[in-house]
This record gives sequence, structure tokens and C-alpha cells, in this order.
Amino acid sequence: MTRIKDRLDGGEERLEIISIVGTPGVGKTTLARKVYEDPLTVYYFKPRAWITVSTEYQKRDLLIGILESADLIKHGDYELSDDMLGEEVSKRLRTKKYLVVMDDIWSVQAWIDIKRSFPNESTGSKVIFTSRHAEVAELAQPDSDLRFTLELLPLPGDKSWELLQNKLFGKETCPPELVETGKDIAEKCRGLPLAIVVIAGILDKEEKTREWWNQVAKRLSSVIARNQEVYLDTLALSYNHLPLHLKACFVYLGAFPEDYEIPVRKLIWLWIAEGFVQQNGKKSLEAAGEDCLRDLVRRSLVMVARKRSNGGIKACRIHDLLRDLCLRKAEEDNFLRHIYEYDQISYQTTSSTSSSIIVANTHRRLFINRHIFKMVNLRHLYTTKGEFHVEILSSRQAERIGCPPSSTLDNLQTMDRLCPCSLCRKFLARTPNLKKLGLSGSLISESGDVIFPDLEFLTNLETLKCINRSLYPRRSIGPVNLKFPETLTKLSLQNTTLNWEEISILEGGLPNLEVLKLLDQACVGSVWNTNDGAFPRLKYLRFRRLDIAEWTVSDYPFPSLEVLVLEYCLKLEAIPDGFVYVPYLHTVEVKWCSRSARDSAEMIKEEQENIREVGCVNLVIRHDDDEGDSGEVY
Repeated sequence: MTRIKDRLDGGEERLEIISIVGTPGVGKTTLARKVYEDPLTVYYFKPRAWITVSTEYQKRDLLIGILESADLIKHGDYELSDDMLGEEVSKRLRTKKYLVVMDDIWSVQAWIDIKRSFPNESTGSKVIFTSRHAEVAELAQPDSDLRFTLELLPLPGDKSWELLQNKLFGKETCPPELVETGKDIAEKCRGLPLAIVVIAGILDKEEKTREWWNQVAKRLSSVIARNQEVYLDTLALSYNHLPLHLKACFVYLGAFPEDYEIPVRKLIWLWIAEGFVQQNGKKSLEAAGEDCLRDLVRRSLVMVARKRSNGGIKACRIHDLLRDLCLRKAEEDNFLRHIYEYDQISYQTTSSTSSSIIVANTHRRLFINRHIFKMVNLRHLYTTKGEFHVEILSSRQAERIGCPPSSTLDNLQTMDRLCPCSLCRKFLARTPNLKKLGLSGSLISESGDVIFPDLEFLTNLETLKCINRSLYPRRSIGPVNLKFPETLTKLSLQNTTLNWEEISILEGGLPNLEVLKLLDQACVGSVWNTNDGAFPRLKYLRFRRLDIAEWTVSDYPFPSLEVLVLEYCLKLEAIPDGFVYVPYLHTVEVKWCSRSARDSAEMIKEEQENIREVGCVNLVIRHDDDEGDSGEVY
């Protein structure tokens, strides 16, 4: 890591390519990630972006990935042609000292396809490749002065044993009776960190006894890492020790493309739809599915890609070699007739027994088939693009298909991307147990009125996400009567152009709200006067691209708040002083806000350190302001 960091800090001002190469499982991505997230890297490089390339890629996905990762994306970017998108990437990186990581690049063609988007203006910018092939960097940059390659070699025996001990015992010492066998196991992993971590997951699932460790040692091949097939045999040991239900869940991951960031919520729906997840006591199927995923993570078979604001897993991914293992096991067990590529498996046939429908839609509008009310087991309804438009049955139609007009979807828990049209409320009235709802479409009429549907009757609703896609500006001045159920714990509003007074009305009406996200002109106006006792259970508050300039709070605001995130609030003058006295606040993130907002965050940190007991302060401030200052992590 030191050699890479020295190269990043070096004096070369022209665009330089740094390559980390090595065999599968040797730790290339892990090293790149450590460098990428190092505080000094964050300090010196703005912006930073991370994209995963793999064997199959789309130029467009790489360009969009750079903009999204670097937090430079704009609403209209998704509609641009590939050429225009490339120009926009170049324009937004120009004059900046940027760092882009291209993880798992197999061919120089991927670099050729997008290299015009990387300006070379003597700013000291860098591009990092991770690859199995050293020649990729040589072909990408023939000038050896602008190219640096680090080949990762397998760990030596003592380092392998050190890593295995760390995974199993942390800071504690390995019992003497296990040391000899432990070193033997580490040696047989031939210095490959992935193998060591996976084997540690096997050892950790049973009591740490000499008999168990000897049993594992005997099964390990002494020729591991000589070739990929033998390596897969070693990784297969972990698979063989999985319970039956986890084997099915693990193998199913092979259906997703290589290096794909898998949305956890959709993954669990698919597991449930396939019958892999069984109800356990009073736990819901979704909760049981989350337990399965956490178990796979603990066994080091699945990696966490992104986390939710509450600490849960939002997205996961699987190592290339473990995906190969999934596919091999699927073929061996004749499981491939149940497992398909993700763009095909995304559509679940609409039989009366289906529990999930996930539609890979390419159109803006998708009409819900009237037969949906015959799907009494339906739990989740989701489309990847566009919106669902409701089609309500007439009495005659309902009678013809054997579906009473009063039929309800009692098991439906998740409905995403529902268009908030006039029939929306009638459809939702027939989903009494809905827990998660996403509204996406025109929330502002042609006349400029805000038209939120009344949702108070959804007494089991916990999560609500509203995205306004109307092209019409808001013209109405009077307050909107927002009717949300008191059961809400998470609320996300995007581009809804509500007044701050309307948000203030919600303060007392949502006593159970824990997460509030106001994004991209969700609220308009320069002043928010937060009332006393507002959102008493709120733990996570996020503003992004809002015009707020002045924010006032009571002396003791948001009594349960833990995390405050402010992004692109360029007019905000300061974070209110009252946040000093928020007892559970431990994280403040300030990104691309004014210098005064950043200074106020630092003041809150200092004041909290003064009033809290020693050791209680865990306040993190990250800031990237638009005046060229660097970010810091405290």
C-alpha cells in the first residue's frame, strides 16, 4: 500500500496509470479499496470515482458509473447519447485533480472506449487498474514514465498465519494446541487471502478444537492455487459445510452478472419466490431472508457493497471465483434449469402462486394486468424502469375472470414505482397490509397544483418514497394537505417542491418517523423554522440539493437524531447551534456546501467534545466544499 500511496503523492503532474495485478483472490480489489478510502487520498483527490469493468461491460454504464460514483451526476445525464455522456464526463473532470479506479479490467479495450473522457491537464490525476493481466496497463499507457505496475504476490507463510489468526481470534491469541494445525492450514492456502478468509469462515462455524481443525486440514489440497479448478475445490469446502437452505441461496447468486452489485431487497424477494427461505417462528419471510444473507456474509461468501442508513445491508456482491463456484455447483446439481441470467430471471410469470413480480421494463408505462387480483400470494411488485399504471376492473370484467370486485391483495407488502394517478388510491385500498410503497410520476398537475394521494388508510405502511417526475412547475401557493399514516418510519421525498411550512405540518403527524430524506428540490424556500418536539424518533436526516439558507431549531431539537447529512446545499449559511445538544448525534456529513456550513459543523464537533464525557464523542465530519478545500475525516 505504501508504494501505491507514494506514487499517488509523487511529483508527476500528467495523467498516470497505476496497475495492481495478480492472480485471482490475491487481494487486488482489497488493496485498491484501502488506497481509495485512505484519508490522504480523500484529501488530495477531488473527485474520486470507482467503477467495476469485468469481462462484459457497456461503455455507457462505465461513464454513468463514473458520474454517479464521483457525485457529479445530473438528472438529464441518463438521457444523453454515449458520445455526449463522454463529453460531460470530460467537462466535469477538467481542471480537477481526480482519481478513478477501474476495478477488474480484463482488456485494454475498456480503457480505449472511455479514455477520451479523462482530461490530461497536468493536475496530478491518476487512474488505478486492478487486473489479472499485467499487459493491460502496458497497452493502455506505452510511456513507462506514466505507468506504474505493482504485482501482488501470495502472502508468505507467517503473514498467512497472521491473517488466519486475525480472522478467527481478533486481538486474542490462538490456543497453543491449535497453533501447529493452524499454521498447516494457512500454509495450504498458499498465501491467497480469499482462500484464507473463506477457510476461516469454515473453522469459525464449529468449536475451536484440534479434532475439527485436523479434519479441515486433511480436506485442503496441498496444490491449491496451482490452477483455478483446484482453487475452486478449496473454496467448495465452505459450500459443502453450508446448511441445505443456504446452499440454494448461495448458488442462486450465480444468476447475477459478474461483479454485479446485487440489490438485497430484490435478492431476498427472489429467494422467497423460489422457495429457498422458510418461515422461522414469528419472523417474516423477509426477515428470515435477511438472516440467510447475514449468515453468508459472516462465512465470507458474500461481500457487503452498500449499507442502509440504519446499518442494514442495501447491496451485496460476490467474488468472481465464488461466482464461478456457484455456476459449477448449479451445473453439478442440475440447478441450472432453475437459474438464468438476471435479465431473464427478473420476470416471474404471473401465475396465481407467484409471490414476487420483478419486471425488467424498457418502457415508461407498464399497466398492471387485471389478473393481478387473482394472485393471492403476491408479496412484492417491482419494475426496474418506468412506472406501474393502475387498471381497475369493472364488475363485469371481474366476474368474467372469476375475481370478485372487492378482491384484495392481503399479502402484498411492497409496491414500487406506482404512478400516483387518480386510480392509485382505489388500487391501494385493496392492499391493506402494504408496508413499503414507492410513488413515481406526476405529483404536480398541468395547472401547477400539488396532488399527493391520501394514504392515511394504509395503517401498516412503514416506508414511503415519493418521486415527482412532472414537467410542470408548481404554481399553487396554499399549503398542501399531506395525509400520511402515523406508522411511517421512513420517508423519502424527491423533487416534490413542497414548502417548508408543509414539512412543519408533518413534524407532529409522524411520531414514529426514523429516517427522513429530502432530495433534489423536495422542499423549496430559504427558511425552515423547525418546531419544538419535531420528529421525536428521527435518527437519520438527509438534505440534498435544497435551496435552504436559514435553518432555526429549538434549544433541544431532534432528541433521537444520530446522523445528519447535508449535500449540495450551497445556500445554507450554518447548521443550527442547537445540534450541539442533540444527545445521540454521532455523524455529520457536509458535502459541497458553503464554507460557513462546514465551519458550523466543526464548531458543533468542538462544542460536543466540551460538554460530553471523555470517550463519548464519536462525531465524524466529512466535508468537500466548492471552494477547493479538501475533505477531512475526524
